[in-house]
Amino acid sequence: QECCKKWQDHGAAVVIRIHGPGARTPHHLTLAHQACAVVTDEAFVEPFSLYNQRIFSTCNASKIPCWSVDGSTTVPPNLKLRLVKRDELDLKFTGVPAKAWLWEKQTENERKTHVYGATRQGHLTAPDLNVRLPENFIRCLDDKKDDIFFNQVMPLKSWRQDPPTSFNEKGIFTVEELNSITNIKTWVMTSWPGTDISVSPAKQTHGSGTAARQRWKNFCNDGLKHYAKRRNQIVLPHAVSRISCYLNLGI
Repeated sequence: QECCKKWQDHGAAVVIRIHGPGARTPHHLTLAHQACAVVTDEAFVEPFSLYNQRIFSTCNASKIPCWSVDGSTTVPPNLKLRLVKRDELDLKFTGVPAKAWLWEKQTENERKTHVYGATRQGHLTAPDLNVRLPENFIRCLDDKKDDIFFNQVMPLKSWRQDPPTSFNEKGIFTVEELNSITNIKTWVMTSWPGTDISVSPAKQTHGSGTAARQRWKNFCNDGLKHYAKRRNQIVLPHAVSRISCYLNLGI
């Protein structure tokens, strides 16, 4: 919710397409055929890695440049590893360390440079856009005048439904519709078909950048000074930063 709103405020056209029962048409693959370039997350577990493989295959067949970005690491693996094979489905590297601490040692200098570059020098700050698209860009499109290809891929009438009060059978949301859901966890548990309601949501963690920064701030202020002595005490969950769940998703 938070990330989509920031991108829209920046001037980008943001559309949220959620796959679910009755909404599994691979529109992202159809769009990839006509894209100038494709950037995707570099997932490492199924079923997400399968999505990537299909995107790579589509781009390869259409000769569309495709980049995968691992948002959970500060040092891109290809700075240290040698790419020995890239087929349409996967990447193969040589030199991958067997232990995480070995990778930490290998990337120590680069990691510091990248972190400082992002936090102090704004290397990852999105540049101003020459053309800013209006909010609700998709709902502003005209069936008769606007992009025929886009209308064939995702009929514009699908975007003109009333904001969802339950699961939108098309799985399609504007930023405003997504942010109109005040409690995502409750919404998923009560309105998302196929949800395993026997598994309760993690009430102690909110998946936003704001929540991540607040958790990190709390740890630095209160937990860091005791970290060395308390980090392995399972009865003290706040003795560690609990920030990996955010870093893992690149938040």
